[in-house]
Amino acid sequence: MLDLIKDKIAHTVVDWKLKDKQNKDQTFTEFFKRAFKFLVLMPQNDADFAHSMQVLYFLEDNKKHASALTYDFRVSLMPLRFRNRVIEHTLADVNVIKLPSTKIISKLNGMMFQVVLDLNRDVNLFYSYISSVVEVPIRVGFAKPNSDLYYNVQIKDKESEAEISYKNFLECLKIFQG
Repeated sequence: MLDLIKDKIAHTVVDWKLKDKQNKDQTFTEFFKRAFKFLVLMPQNDADFAHSMQVLYFLEDNKKHASALTYDFRVSLMPLRFRNRVIEHTLADVNVIKLPSTKIISKLNGMMFQVVLDLNRDVNLFYSYISSVVEVPIRVGFAKPNSDLYYNVQIKDKESEAEISYKNFLECLKIFQG
């Protein structure tokens, strides 16, 4: 019961903070080709986490600098080649209503990214909120309820299998390569 109340409060806070935020008019043509620094929000789900690694490999193959944000206990699950680019956060970076602390938001805003990729296929308010408050022109994520608040590029996901979902995600990114 208490978690349900915290969840409702968190959604209300996010709606209130983002109500006046408007996406700037922009063209998405070749955004992938022009962008160099990516913030990748790794999925919370274990199966999704494992299959989402293909996105990191894709970014590396395309000579993009990708920093992955995930919980500190998941860093050991990352391939060795990506561990030095992980931005880890702890439970201390999650406030009482399960939203990111101002400390982690300030840290991310100080790092200057050009694109945020939220790889969570399920609703995860913590990561969705991060994607909307980090100062970047392009925010990409899977289409979910209220995702228009968080992302200016949304990718529909009708797959139940994680591997196929992330392959489809990559195909959509390739469209923006130009």
